[in-house]
Amino acid sequence: SHAPEQTYCGVRGDGWSVSADGTSLSTNQGVTVPGGNSTSIGPSVGNVTLRAVGGTASFFASDDSAAIFSAFANGSSSSAVVVTNGTIAAHAATSVSATVAPGENTTLSIIFSWYFPGRDFSNVVLGNEYANRFSDSHDVANRLAADGELETVVDNINLFHHVIAAPNNPAPDWLKDMLLNQFAHAHMMMR
Repeated sequence: SHAPEQTYCGVRGDGWSVSADGTSLSTNQGVTVPGGNSTSIGPSVGNVTLRAVGGTASFFASDDSAAIFSAFANGSSSSAVVVTNGTIAAHAATSVSATVAPGENTTLSIIFSWYFPGRDFSNVVLGNEYANRFSDSHDVANRLAADGELETVVDNINLFHHVIAAPNNPAPDWLKDMLLNQFAHAHMMMR
C-alpha cells in the first residue's frame, strides 16, 4: 500500500521552532480532520520539546535522520537543516556543548519533555494529571531546567526505583514491573 504524503516515523508536527532564548527546540502535533479543521483534544494532540541545559545548544532537522547525525559529527549543517522557526522535517535533534577549563567540571543535559493531555483508554479521553500542572512541553522543560530541579526529580525517581526494585521487596515481579513501567495507568485508578 502507498503511505499517505507527510507520514513520518519521527514526530509529525507543524514545524520545528527554536525558543527565543535559544535553549529549546519544539514542535506542535495536531490532528486535522476532514475539511481541514483541527481538533483540540486527542491522544496525538500535543507538543514535544528538547531543551539544552548547561551549555550552548545546537539544533538540526531533516527528513533523513542520518543527515542529522552527520551534521552533528561534522559540526556543520551541510547535510541537515539548521532549524529556523517553522522548519518542516520528520526528525530533529538537539546537542549541547561547553568549553571546560582543565581541572573543572560541568554538567550538560538535554531535557526531553512532552505534553499530550488527551490520553485515552478504550476510546475514552482520560487526560493526564500533568495537564493540571503545566501548560505545554516547553513549560515542563523550563521547570525542570530551573536550578537544582532536574537533579531533585532524578534523585526522587531513583529513590522510588530503589524501593520497588530492591531484592528484598517481597512483591511479585509482575507488580514491580507495573509500578515501575506503567505507573500512569495505576495512578489514574486512584482518583
